Amino acid sequence: MSGNSLSNKISEFINAIKADKIEKAKKALNKEIKKAKSDTEREELTARHEDLCSIIEKQYCISDFLDLTSKRAKQLTHVTHPAKFSHSKNGASGIFAIKDTNCTPYLTTSCLTNTYSEFSGNAAASNAAQLLTLNHNGQSLLDAIKNGDYSALEPFAKDKTQLDAWVNDLMQVLTFAEPKSHRYAKQVYFPVTDGQYHLISPMYSSSLSQALYERVVAIQFGSEEKAVRDAKKANRYHEKDVVVIPNTAVQIFGGNNKQNISFLNAKRLGKGFLLNSAPPSWASSLKPPIYAKSIFEVTEFTSAVWPLLKDLQNYIELIQKRDSTIEMRKNLVALVNGIIDELLNYAAKIQGLKKEAGWSQAGCSLPNAEKLWLDPLCNDLEFQRARSNMSWQKQVCEHFADWLNNRMNYAFKGKGIVFGKPQHAYWEKIFASRLRDYELGTEVTEVYDNVKEDVV
Repeated sequence: MSGNSLSNKISEFINAIKADKIEKAKKALNKEIKKAKSDTEREELTARHEDLCSIIEKQYCISDFLDLTSKRAKQLTHVTHPAKFSHSKNGASGIFAIKDTNCTPYLTTSCLTNTYSEFSGNAAASNAAQLLTLNHNGQSLLDAIKNGDYSALEPFAKDKTQLDAWVNDLMQVLTFAEPKSHRYAKQVYFPVTDGQYHLISPMYSSSLSQALYERVVAIQFGSEEKAVRDAKKANRYHEKDVVVIPNTAVQIFGGNNKQNISFLNAKRLGKGFLLNSAPPSWASSLKPPIYAKSIFEVTEFTSAVWPLLKDLQNYIELIQKRDSTIEMRKNLVALVNGIIDELLNYAAKIQGLKKEAGWSQAGCSLPNAEKLWLDPLCNDLEFQRARSNMSWQKQVCEHFADWLNNRMNYAFKGKGIVFGKPQHAYWEKIFASRLRDYELGTEVTEVYDNVKEDVV
């Protein structure tokens, strides 16, 4: 490490704090001067400002600053897992996960190539944390002091005694008190043997969170990644792949006092990213209803129409004691058509199973009419002759009316409403028109597809 280079970083850091303090004092002075009513008042304000600047200059003289800041370092502890992430008043001890070169295949804090300097303790001592994390060529001031290299501090010390005092005080961040828990700490009773248990306290890894935070921010807001995304939007080539992290959640720690949780938490503005770890959505593969006794018993269909049946039931219950009107009949037809839509949608999916064509010919439990309806791609000659007869449509409509009547009678059991032949004929009539139009559209589509294949 070049001590002089890190010394420059220390000097720049302290001078930047001093300049910021003076700039804030100057802005406050300008506001007061604008409110001043006389030249005498303005002169007094200017004099007070000069005195304040002199105090700041003295306070942020590098050696004086290091005297004060190094003494505050004992209020901090160098950790990877601060305790306050579980509760801002948690007074439990933090821990430091030692880097493990023989790391397991799991992602843990010990596996990080950069453990990230994290500090917990008094937020008022944050200057000490910032000082210790000043970095040159990948080595921080804290790393240098741990390795016995104090050359970065030597240019600012009046003598060896002052230098040793700085080093001893700054090294206090590496000192751990006796481990302790706290009533605000998260604790899990983990059973072992013979009624005994271990008390486990899960802790949040701020160092691991920082590594994830920097990676996510670089992907989402980095200039390189932005250039790759812009190239994709413009349909231009780019040598790098687009990286996307979908469904990222954000935790906020610390409320308005983010620095009270930890040093790195304040740098992250209290944000902690959570990657999506939900299991993938189950996508069931569609299969023909070979083992069903009717299409109206297939789970995919019945689960889809359940809320629609409930709507129909509620509407019938609402109008049962009223005189029938055109509007009521239109609403009733619309509700039944909603159920028919779901039925035809499901039927279309089954009919489109080209790889399964002919599935109804071996071991299928469906009624013959439903086989003829749902397996239009079957290449059996006798099957196609029977299908072209169209008499099966009436039977399918009867099955639909039977099923809907049964569902309504079950729903209104004990309520004095019975669905019989008149309702059966009404449901059958509504579905017959829809099924006829549906089959006509299917046949036209199949003819068009065949013509297209012949042309090609």
